[in-house]
Amino acid sequence: MLLFFKHSTNIIREQGFKQFLRRFFKYFFFLLKLFSNQILISLSKIFSNTHKEKLKKILSKSEDKLIIIVLGTHSWFYPMFQRPPQLAKALSKKNCLVFYNYKFPTKNFFTGFYEVLANCYITFRLDLVLELERKKIFYTVSYDTSTSFDFVSKLIDKGNIVIYDYLDEIHPDINQIEIDINKIEKHNKILKDERFIVLATAEKLYGEVEKFRQNKKYLIPNAADLEHFSQKRNIQFTSEFTFILNKNKPIIGYYGTIAKWIDFELLIYLAKQRKEYEFVMIGLIGDNSIYDYDFSQIKNLTFHQPVNYQDLPSYANKFDICIIPFRKYSVTEATSPIKLFEYMAMSKPIVSTDLTECKKYESVLIAESFEEFAEMVDYGLKLKSDDIYFKKMKNEAKENSWNMRAERILEIISGEI
Repeated sequence: MLLFFKHSTNIIREQGFKQFLRRFFKYFFFLLKLFSNQILISLSKIFSNTHKEKLKKILSKSEDKLIIIVLGTHSWFYPMFQRPPQLAKALSKKNCLVFYNYKFPTKNFFTGFYEVLANCYITFRLDLVLELERKKIFYTVSYDTSTSFDFVSKLIDKGNIVIYDYLDEIHPDINQIEIDINKIEKHNKILKDERFIVLATAEKLYGEVEKFRQNKKYLIPNAADLEHFSQKRNIQFTSEFTFILNKNKPIIGYYGTIAKWIDFELLIYLAKQRKEYEFVMIGLIGDNSIYDYDFSQIKNLTFHQPVNYQDLPSYANKFDICIIPFRKYSVTEATSPIKLFEYMAMSKPIVSTDLTECKKYESVLIAESFEEFAEMVDYGLKLKSDDIYFKKMKNEAKENSWNMRAERILEIISGEI
């Protein structure tokens, strides 16, 4: 609530009362949805017997399968399809029975369990899954603020395996709020407790993990769904994006959350220095940082609304160059950008600032200054017919698929069973 009023004051001052009203109603509907979800959970108990029967039926078809429970923090249908659901999807394809738990009913109010893929179900009935007598694998992430250390510790005490995935630096820029001391304490307890399996997505995070433990630590970077990002579906674009396409200019594009880690000064420089290009940033405005800059006079830079994950490849395939215009600081140095591997899957030249996790890959064009970034964009446009470059990129994409990550995680689990 306090964060809402703090941001709203800034918006009124910088963007006017109209923007404040838009934000107010968005927040109001968020609270309304939260309230309605709580009512749905209460009402759903009426169907508990149906939920139990559904789970029994699922288990009867999966007696020999490894059970994996992903403790989700976002709905499966959240526009940004991130690492936890990606891994759930990939693991289900490896013949595991996966339950993706999200606290509110999502297409599963009456049945308790909704099959999104073969072997993969979204559920809000974690209580029923916990009652299963079979050994279970639980997957939880570092930014999960609702799951306590005591809860996951007791899961291990009961003979289960818990995987803790350290995804991003624990930093206010990621959470948009000051970090709760309890979250830090939980994080440190897990890192010290070698009963847990700990994964880290980036070298910097892995280095931190190594300070706390000798065993059960693994570097597992992010990846891409190669099949999803290789598709080229014909869809109806927004009028704003169609307007950009009709200009017939090279499109330099990015998608993802637009927040403090974006180097807005770099974007302004690029747009001013390369007026013959269109710069498109697709994504959710994650914080107030964008409002510190005036883009009103820059006509070739567009901040486009988020697009559905299913449609994202169609939009991004219209990019001529894909960029990662991140500021270089502690948060981004601890980030393994999922979009990096998705860009590879689409065979698009990639230009990035000089981030540790991006410099690992030969197909990424690295820029250490604003001037070099502009030059790399120019150079990337000339690579369209460079078979050697795209062969290298294709190989790196294959090595960084969610399928490969799932195989590695199952190898780790097999060593614990």
